Amino acid sequence: MEERKLITEILNTEDVSYTISEPQNGKITLMITQLKNDKRPLATVEQEIVHELDRAELTYTESLNPDADTAMKVDVNVK
Repeated sequence: MEERKLITEILNTEDVSYTISEPQNGKITLMITQLKNDKRPLATVEQEIVHELDRAELTYTESLNPDADTAMKVDVNVK
């Protein structure tokens, strides 16, 4: 699962907490939350994460604030 390792490395460079689901139907779901002391706008955090996912040539869909506890949800396609 090379994608999962790459995703973990990307998210560990950001000031966020996250959970990564087990692959299901060819996708991994990331639930990302900003840390309370992170004062950056959510749009900035999103841009940074999306930039790194693009650089890694991963295919994904994202949504901001999918629920009250999550800042960003990303579904990454895996092989």
